[in-house]
Amino acid sequence: MNDYDDILRLADHCVKCGLCLPQCPTYQLSRNENESPRGRIALMQALAANQLDARDDSLYRHLDNCLLCRRCEYVCPSGVQYGRIMDRAREHITQQRPPSRSEKFGRQLLSRHMPGVYQALRLYQKSGVQKLLRPVLKHNKKLDYLQNLMPPLPSLATFKSDYPVKTKTAQQVAIFTGCMGTSFDAPTLDAAITLLNALGYRVRLPDKPHCCGALQQHRGQAAETQALAVNNLQIFAEQDDEAVLFLASGCGAQLLEYPQRDWEQDQQRQKAEQLQKKLQDISSFLLKALQKNPLSFRPLNKCVVVHQPCSQRHVLGLPDVAAQLLAQIPDLQLRSLPDTSACCGAAGDYMLRHPQTAQALRQHLLDKILLDETDIIVSTNIGCSLFIQAGIEERGIRVMHPVQLLMERYRGKDTG
Repeated sequence: MNDYDDILRLADHCVKCGLCLPQCPTYQLSRNENESPRGRIALMQALAANQLDARDDSLYRHLDNCLLCRRCEYVCPSGVQYGRIMDRAREHITQQRPPSRSEKFGRQLLSRHMPGVYQALRLYQKSGVQKLLRPVLKHNKKLDYLQNLMPPLPSLATFKSDYPVKTKTAQQVAIFTGCMGTSFDAPTLDAAITLLNALGYRVRLPDKPHCCGALQQHRGQAAETQALAVNNLQIFAEQDDEAVLFLASGCGAQLLEYPQRDWEQDQQRQKAEQLQKKLQDISSFLLKALQKNPLSFRPLNKCVVVHQPCSQRHVLGLPDVAAQLLAQIPDLQLRSLPDTSACCGAAGDYMLRHPQTAQALRQHLLDKILLDETDIIVSTNIGCSLFIQAGIEERGIRVMHPVQLLMERYRGKDTG
């Protein structure tokens, strides 16, 4: 079966009922049928039927505008696998109109060389170059937008490959750090290690670079996505870990669907299924562990808004896990956003490719978050956290992973 056959087979489940329309962020902004899941499925069916050319700019634009938040799947009565259809279509389009060298280089930086990117950005900040150039860059909307995405960066953290505990019978867990776990998301990784050790778990961090492949898959780069998946099976599926814990829900969503990939060997598919069984969200794992072995946390009289990333809610199906975990902290005032809240606009590299749409969606979300008093925002996806933080930089509101907040109260640090 070729990709076109797969598109037609999967798209045939769509009855064009339109229940997806009110759920789609881009349709809500544009009111353009081509910017809705139903409209995009019709376009992809036309592509698969050779009624549209894969090099058509209009087709590319409408499909590229999709955030792949998969909220449409969440509400679809027919069980349409919209995300899979979109990935297949983008794969076809990428074959016909391959990315430029600069696009390839940018994606490699984001997925394979993030610690180096982090170091370069920190040097840019600490050397005084950023301060010197800021007034100049303000005259260029694109460059000004990009520099405002960067939070103040501390020194790059260093991590070991093994964090043992004194208990000889301790169970071992591995952490999938992904591209950003040891750099932009280092506070979350440090918090996870601290709490897991406190609960009696030995923690293993892979010493080999690893990326989940979500960015590549959603840009139609099938070969590179598959290579990254094979690498992850070697790192995680073959080890004696009780669980493989992911920090970012976006990574978890990608890893969870590894068994659905087109594996050439049955052995690889079996390893993908083994990994799937071991995969757990760090917040869910800690919540279960704390129910068996409670820890003491200092009270915190703050208002915390729980942001639910699209990957957490629509793919992993764990919308309330952060709130349940933070309920361990006495006196905390927790507020979850309504289920009608749409995507924050980050969506991997979407915020870089479509800044206007991303900012509009973020503002809609912030209007709901800031409707009442807010001291802290927690999110289980680092991309969402960074993008939300950039939108409220001057308000003094902290944005962090729920595990980081929990660790701060365990250690007794004041969150400000």
